[in-house]
Amino acid sequence: MLVQFWLWGQDALTGILVAYGFQKNPSPTARGSSLYLKDGVGLHSSSAWLLQSDGVLLYYRPGESFYWLESADGLPELPARRKPFDFDPGLDIFRPFVSAYEGWIAGRYGLDHRRQQLANLPRLARRSLNSWERWVRPAVGEGKAFPVLRGPLERPL
Repeated sequence: MLVQFWLWGQDALTGILVAYGFQKNPSPTARGSSLYLKDGVGLHSSSAWLLQSDGVLLYYRPGESFYWLESADGLPELPARRKPFDFDPGLDIFRPFVSAYEGWIAGRYGLDHRRQQLANLPRLARRSLNSWERWVRPAVGEGKAFPVLRGPLERPL
């Protein structure tokens, strides 16, 4: 999720999140980024969440962990009432949203858009690049969205 968060941050800076249909709101905590909301999805520099029929799945970036919440009240702050949620199942639940989003990015901006961004990935996020590629690649163009990276990452995916 570190890579995806960095990409969302780049997309926020360039207006792509709004172009995708997110509504930009001031951060309710007065800390961190603006709050982006769309169809039960929330994005903030500290967290991302998905509304589900029986609660909310929250990814909390500072702790790199998932939590299950009863409601989205108070988000993006990490609420006291939370239940830890296993990481891999959390990724599985987020994957359809991320896949649809990354597919839209590839279709609208072309494959080079993400390739160029990934070539400039900060060192901290770079350690998670292989995991991100395995998570996103099969779902975006059935493995053809990022077939070759140019620049410092010159290797086939």
